[in-house]
Amino acid sequence: MNFFNFFPVGQGLFYAGLLNDGDYSFVYDCGSESNQRTLSTYISELKRWNGNDKLDFVAISHFHNDHINGIKELNDKIGFKHLFMPYVCSDVEIRCLYIAGSYVDSLSENEIRNDAYRDNLDFIIEKALEIDIDHSKNFALSTQDWVFNFFQRTIDNATLGVLKRKLDEYKEANGWSNIIDVIKNGGIFDIKNIYRNVFGNNLNKYSLLLLHYPIAPNTFRKTYFYPNQYALAHYLRAYPLSRYYRERFYPYTLLTGDAEFDSDIAYRISASFPMGISGIIQVPHHGSKVNWNLFKKYFASWNSFNVYVVPFGTRNRYGHPHISIESDVTSIKYYGVNEYSGFPYWIN
Repeated sequence: MNFFNFFPVGQGLFYAGLLNDGDYSFVYDCGSESNQRTLSTYISELKRWNGNDKLDFVAISHFHNDHINGIKELNDKIGFKHLFMPYVCSDVEIRCLYIAGSYVDSLSENEIRNDAYRDNLDFIIEKALEIDIDHSKNFALSTQDWVFNFFQRTIDNATLGVLKRKLDEYKEANGWSNIIDVIKNGGIFDIKNIYRNVFGNNLNKYSLLLLHYPIAPNTFRKTYFYPNQYALAHYLRAYPLSRYYRERFYPYTLLTGDAEFDSDIAYRISASFPMGISGIIQVPHHGSKVNWNLFKKYFASWNSFNVYVVPFGTRNRYGHPHISIESDVTSIKYYGVNEYSGFPYWIN
């Protein structure tokens, strides 16, 4: 069973996934403007669920405080092997997996599950190292049973070069070898300033988005929801899954951070749903009117998702989420995540 959870951290975002009962684990954003103490509690909870193991990767959508101010504590308490940020990854080794992922995507399910293919995976990764990766666009990462497709706005190579140079200069000045070292030593807000220096104040525009789904998504999967709760009830064996709300659909999840959609990124994401738009989406930017309207304008099949999850703080000063979202999305598809209620779900 594969478990995923939007934690109830209020105005912010903290999302985690545990695949195959915890064999592989990841986090997308970890921050809150509402209550840092609550965020700390859920980081500790995730550590317990993950059996005190390091997370396989953490993805940061962008560098606003309500998406990153728990990242250092996440590293201190749990740790993670790899870090993905807009246009940057934490080390060179993981780059070969982006390309290996594209090989996996081109194979059939039988080929992927074939022992000979698994034995040959080292060769595929070695071959992949010969290919230069274009980090200005989207990339893919595959695990044994799951696919992660990352998307970001296309930027020019000159801007990408400036970003990498500034990050390298910062690491060198402090004697740190990689980005995870920066996080360990409390430099995440310095990274934020570097991104602002390169891209300006509108960091939402350059959010890193994540679409994830099983390697073979071409069948309906049972998906179990437990709205208005956060506890990992399945792992605690508190309730049988039959007690939860259940639906069957193609099992995609699209995580958007605070993204501002344009026609290019919307097209690339839409084209990456192997069986057509379906599944669960995190509504961008806590349901901001501007971001919601851009999403609808450029994402042609926006109303085809089965579930819309909107993270927001009930006392936020921005007016999130905008009232138009609840009128656009039927009540059976809309789920708010705030400081009182989360959204856990399981895909079989």
